[in-house]
Amino acid sequence: GVQILKYMALVVPFIVITQTTTSIFQGVGKYNIPIVTLILGCIIKVCLTLFLVGNPKSNIYRAVIATISAYVSISVLNVIVLKFVSKIKLDLYRNIIKISNSSLIMIISVRILYRFIFIKTSSNAYSCLLSILAGVIIYTVSILLFKIVSSEDIKKRLR
Repeated sequence: GVQILKYMALVVPFIVITQTTTSIFQGVGKYNIPIVTLILGCIIKVCLTLFLVGNPKSNIYRAVIATISAYVSISVLNVIVLKFVSKIKLDLYRNIIKISNSSLIMIISVRILYRFIFIKTSSNAYSCLLSILAGVIIYTVSILLFKIVSSEDIKKRLR
């Protein structure tokens, strides 16, 4: 089960995008759009699941591929429709690439730190706790370095 959950974690950013865009649609009174994209995502998931997992010799990881594909489809559709509905220009570099780079730096750092701490302490609890704390710090520093947010923005939110 651990391996399946590890791969299913890849879907989390797309769930966040889906929930955020759904909230935006609801805020501007476009309640039907998320329903339509969710139905399309469900159709994609069912079709892919039937196609990929239909063979008894195939493994369960193909169901994970279907789930990830469905959420990617929903989030991409929501972003595309949002762009047309709101008539805003999305800065792909700032809003996607920079944030993804910060996340990737954090993920790599946390994994390396976890392994290093675990080797030194043989404690899963300490390794997990310290690497998560380091991940928060590393992510905060990286979003400042990439200028995704400014230090003034953070100060305002903390007040």
